[in-house]
Amino acid sequence: MPSVAAGFRYRVVAGMVTSPTYEVTVAYPPRVARIDVDYTYPEGLRLEPRTEADSGDIYAPAGTDVRLHVFTDRPAAEGRLALGQGAAIPLSADTPTELTASLKVTDDNSYRVALADREGMANGGDTEYFIRILEDRPPDVRILKPASDRSVTRLEEVDVEAQAEDDYGIDRLDLVYSVRGAAEKAIPLAIPRGSATVSGRHTLFLEDLNVQPGDFISYYVRARDLTRGTRPNEARSDIFFLEVKPYEQEFALAQSQGGMPGGGQNGIDDLVNAQKEIVVATWKLDRRARSTKGARSEQDTHSVARAEAELKTRVEQTSSTFRESTMRDPRRRQPQRGRGGQPPPTPPTPELKAGQTLPEEDQMTAAAEAMGHAVESLDALKTSDALPPEMEALDRLLKAQADVKKREVSRQQAGSGAGNN
Repeated sequence: MPSVAAGFRYRVVAGMVTSPTYEVTVAYPPRVARIDVDYTYPEGLRLEPRTEADSGDIYAPAGTDVRLHVFTDRPAAEGRLALGQGAAIPLSADTPTELTASLKVTDDNSYRVALADREGMANGGDTEYFIRILEDRPPDVRILKPASDRSVTRLEEVDVEAQAEDDYGIDRLDLVYSVRGAAEKAIPLAIPRGSATVSGRHTLFLEDLNVQPGDFISYYVRARDLTRGTRPNEARSDIFFLEVKPYEQEFALAQSQGGMPGGGQNGIDDLVNAQKEIVVATWKLDRRARSTKGARSEQDTHSVARAEAELKTRVEQTSSTFRESTMRDPRRRQPQRGRGGQPPPTPPTPELKAGQTLPEEDQMTAAAEAMGHAVESLDALKTSDALPPEMEALDRLLKAQADVKKREVSRQQAGSGAGNN
């Protein structure tokens, strides 16, 4: 007789004799009807316990306590969870058709439910259920406004607004800023702690920061997620800059009457923008290394090092042109006498003596020196060490830019006054 899969009736006939009708019932071992999963999360996650009905597969953060409720289609005398790695966890019978077991999620695994009835009929487990750890991703943090570089005055108030998201909840959100590349200062933003999505804002009062034209303020937002009993994840937004400029009327005067001789103003503006791009590129490489536990792109880092080295050469070349441009400036010639034999006011162009340098020359020299230190750190793939000298170089370039603009405005104001006499 082939394998019997279903019950049937039969009788035996021998000549004129027929037996009574008999019934064959197929006996099955107990089988799983459904599995409910109770999750109790690590305390640090601040997540409420929950039950997932009719599941079986387990998906949870590492450290989660799980209790399985195995319901059977018929009474089971005993059972166990046969884990994929060879271990076994016994099932306890709460009722004839409900068995339970507890485990802690520590790594990816799988299990089958092995059951047996009182007669010893056993089922080794038809279905494989999965145990999977849900990775704790770093927070996603961004600045909503101002989400770009801005020119500001030293009395301005700047509202900064940021948002962060995390799969298990945000523990802390900080606005981090630095003036002139100095030590960073962190301001905690008020957020509903533990929420998966949070927003925070803060107003920077620039007057309180004692900034002057030529200074800059870098800022970014840092988010930290809830810990799962291990070290929490931290993420940083993009970095942006506030450049402190003179008041608008001074800008208008400088722009309307042209830059310094030899196109130096446009040249230094290009240098400032290029250095800012290098700082941002290094910042992103360093942020990537932090989020990937130290993994670095050697090729990308060396590319930034080459760009910084090339910019250093441009800075040195531009610095040498300041003296040449000043010496060639026709406005330095002795003016002709006006009415009444009195000369008109002379624009305040400095007379340079041997060994004397212009303020912007000194700033450019210091910027080039800082760039050299940054290149050394980048060549060694030390992006964190490269950022401070890069910031210093940017600060020096902005100060040189402010010195040039300030002298140009004074020169133009003096020239305008002479023309009105």
